[in-house]
Amino acid sequence: MAHFAKVENGLVVQVVVAEQDFISTGALGDPASWIQTSYNTRGNVHYDQNGNVDAEGTRGNYAGIGYTYDAQNDVFVAPQPSADHILDTDTWTWWNPTATDPVETKPVKPAIPVPVVVPVVAPVVEAIVAPVVVETPVEEVAPVAEETPAETVVEEPAIVEEPVVAPTEKANNETNR
Repeated sequence: MAHFAKVENGLVVQVVVAEQDFISTGALGDPASWIQTSYNTRGNVHYDQNGNVDAEGTRGNYAGIGYTYDAQNDVFVAPQPSADHILDTDTWTWWNPTATDPVETKPVKPAIPVPVVVPVVAPVVEAIVAPVVVETPVEEVAPVAEETPAETVVEEPAIVEEPVVAPTEKANNETNR
């Protein structure tokens, strides 16, 4: 389920939880007047279920009744608390430049983690062919004071193929035995 805000003349008048398909039917009025909003977005930051920052915000803030929908910037903005407050367009929240209370000072947008994309590489499956090891004795050319050990020679793998026998020949060979 998703959250949708009904916007009339730039103001949010209703917020509902519904499926996009239901909104698209027009059962709640003109589907174009319903704008999706994210319950986990505030200050132009999206938070995961544990309250951790996980992505850029969707439409600035979660829409509430009385919020303004700025179609040009595609964001929801809360009502201005007082004439002293200034809209911060990085966070789409209001702040008071003359305030001494830290809650009223300019908000700082938390760093949004950059997703790490780890490519998934399918394992390469190769046929492993063990080399054939053949020991060949070394020929003695001249008498040697000490005996020379056998030398190990590594050769390419041997490929053994069975001769292809036509079925009729094979049957004839078996009957002639």
